[in-house]
Amino acid sequence: MSSPKQVKTQYIAQLDRLISIDAEYQRISFSSVDILHQSIEYTFLQGYKNWENFIEDLFISCSQYKGKVFGSKVGSYLKPVDDVHALNLLKLEKDFIDWTSPETIISRAEICFSNHEIITKSIKLTTKDLRDAKKLRNCIAHGSKESIRIFNELCRNNVGAVNITPGQYLNTISPDRSNNYNVYYLLLFKKLINNIIP
Repeated sequence: MSSPKQVKTQYIAQLDRLISIDAEYQRISFSSVDILHQSIEYTFLQGYKNWENFIEDLFISCSQYKGKVFGSKVGSYLKPVDDVHALNLLKLEKDFIDWTSPETIISRAEICFSNHEIITKSIKLTTKDLRDAKKLRNCIAHGSKESIRIFNELCRNNVGAVNITPGQYLNTISPDRSNNYNVYYLLLFKKLINNIIP
C-alpha cells in the first residue's frame, strides 16, 4: 500500500511530463496540422487517464492509510486487508467505478470516508471543468453520434464554434488566456491533485 503522498508524487511527475510534451508539440513543424491535433488528443487522453488512475489509487490508499492527509485523518469506514479488497469494497457491488464522473467521486468519498471533504472540496469547486473534460474524453475515445453532439455543444459554449475536431478544440486558447485547452486541463488535474494532497 502506498501512502497518499507517494500516490501524489507519481501522478504529478506524469502530468509534468505531458505538459512538457505539449510544449514540444507546439515547437515542432508538423507536415500536417492534423498530426499536431491528433498528437494533442493523445496527450490529453493520457492526462485524463492519469487523473482517473490517481483518483482510484487515492481511494485505495485512503481506505487503508491510517496517517494524516491534509493535516487530518481521512477516516475510512472501510477496513480492507489489501489493495484488491479495497477496490472491491469501493465498487459497492458494481462491475466498475466511473472515476470520470465528479458526482460519482464525491458520492463515493462521502460514503467511504468520514473526513471526505479532503477529497470532495476541490472537486466540487471544479465540477464544470471536470464535466467538460469528460465530454471531450468521451468524444475522442468513443466518437459516437451522441458523444459528438455533446462535444459540439461544449465547443459552441466554450469557443463559439462547432464541427471542429477535439484536437482543434484542445489547441484553442483556454479561459486562462495563457494556455491551450490541453494544458489547461492538464494543469487542472495537477492543481486538483495538489489541493487534495498538499
